[in-house]
Amino acid sequence: MHQEQESFVNLVPEASRNVTTNQYCIWEMGTETVALAVMFDCTASDKQSLTPKPYRNFEEVINNAISSNLINLVCRVDKLVDVLTSLENPSLSIDAVVLDLSLQNADDFEQISCIHSLFPQIPIVIISDVDDEAKLLQAIKAGSDEYLIKSQITPLLLRRCLLAAIERRDRESRQKIVEMKQNELQMRQRKEAAEAGSRTKSSFLATMSHELRTPLNAIMGLSQLLQQEMGENLSEKQQEYVNCIYTSGEHLLALIDDVLDLSQVEAGKEELQLVSLSVRDLCRNVISTVCDRANAKGLEIAVEITDDVETCIADERRLKQMLLNLLTNAIKFTQVGRVLLEVKYTELGINFIVADTGIGIEREHFKLLFEPFKQLDSQLNRHYEGTGLGLALTKKLARLHGGDVTIESTVGVGSKFTLLLPHPNSLNTDFLNSKSLNKNSNLDIQRILLVEDEENTAILLQDYLETIGYAVDVMVSGEKFLEKVRSYKPNLILLDIQLVGSISGLDLLATLRKQPDLLELPVVIMTPMGMIDTPEGRGLRQRDSFLQAGANDCLSKPIGIFQLESVLMKYLS
Repeated sequence: MHQEQESFVNLVPEASRNVTTNQYCIWEMGTETVALAVMFDCTASDKQSLTPKPYRNFEEVINNAISSNLINLVCRVDKLVDVLTSLENPSLSIDAVVLDLSLQNADDFEQISCIHSLFPQIPIVIISDVDDEAKLLQAIKAGSDEYLIKSQITPLLLRRCLLAAIERRDRESRQKIVEMKQNELQMRQRKEAAEAGSRTKSSFLATMSHELRTPLNAIMGLSQLLQQEMGENLSEKQQEYVNCIYTSGEHLLALIDDVLDLSQVEAGKEELQLVSLSVRDLCRNVISTVCDRANAKGLEIAVEITDDVETCIADERRLKQMLLNLLTNAIKFTQVGRVLLEVKYTELGINFIVADTGIGIEREHFKLLFEPFKQLDSQLNRHYEGTGLGLALTKKLARLHGGDVTIESTVGVGSKFTLLLPHPNSLNTDFLNSKSLNKNSNLDIQRILLVEDEENTAILLQDYLETIGYAVDVMVSGEKFLEKVRSYKPNLILLDIQLVGSISGLDLLATLRKQPDLLELPVVIMTPMGMIDTPEGRGLRQRDSFLQAGANDCLSKPIGIFQLESVLMKYLS
């Protein structure tokens, strides 16, 4: 290192600097020196004063460039690590690197490549004694931008070479920025188009599911009426037909529900009603639901819950749905052996593990299991019914809870699906608030208060309404009617006009309409046959009197399924 050159110096007087500043790192290998320099634009008079003359060595070129205010020497180093350290120094704002290399060994080209890979935005200019086109191409391939022969260098040529390298690299950087912006815009547009398509798809599925549900509910309701009211009059074959209609309707309704649920989750419209649940009660409930199906196939079904598991926080309806999906899948694909539901704590939370001794799944098919409508094998599809929605919906619901579903399986041995829910203590306040934590997990179910004193009619209506998804509470008299309305908070009241006792349906209606906060509650009057459908307008006048008393609508007994569905659609849609 020369004594007159310090590690970090500034040799250009303040008065001689222009506004535009370019900084360079100059590195010389062997006994030569390495320097960092700053180049400033010089005035026209400065340029004219630079008369070409021969230079003895590159050091003289550098010194002349410094004295002519072409470059500003910042530092000199002689190791690659020092060059990299200088480039990492943000205060230097280096614009280019000048390397004085012999280019006689592979290390020189590796050093060029190293600097270029770590600082691709910094131009590299090579200074060498070697006038070899092959070396030039090799240096450019390694990452250099310019290649100058020492014997041909002048201070002005060095300056112009550095300016050209910087301008070219700046142009490339600007082009990359433009390309990045264009790619970002295209990605944003594709994302928005995909989200719009997803919303359209989900909206279509929700609409179609609703449109399919209405006639399907009527089919199931009518078949159930036939079973209950005409069961003794039907032949064995007719009874078989009715049962087939009802079970097929149940299967189709379950499919429609899965499609609708999946579309709601994908559209981000699903709101969880998180509550603290008893794990043992929950497992007992879901096992009782699938027990008959397992017994029909001769399978053993068991539950194992560790003593330290008592409660979990989840949406009750959705957690049951996830466990039922996993259990019914396990039963479906298991011919011999058993299905086990195991619940235990882990570091991450509560694991609900459904293990079976079924046919198993090949590892390469794991990723397809949780894709909507994906089925692994067409032959299996013909043998085992299903649409491929259950596991996809289960995984999405699990992730909505902050958990996940994983699988382990061996072909011919069995499968193990693990539903992980976060530990109750790990759920933070923000997550609970975002998922609508409530004391009642069934607030999203429409509630109907049925006031009917005739037992058979009440049972028939209640069974049908609950079958199609409503919560129903029955009152057989008008006692404590108002208290019941306020505690149960129904979305609709079906009110029989003729009740046993001194209080009639009209009396209850009048009491209800005197309450300011209950004026908007829909009430549908149920009348005996002939009261509102008599000829000569008497029935019409009777109907008008009920409407004037505060009823929203009237139904005449015996109530037909289509009339009832029309009322439900009108007031509970």
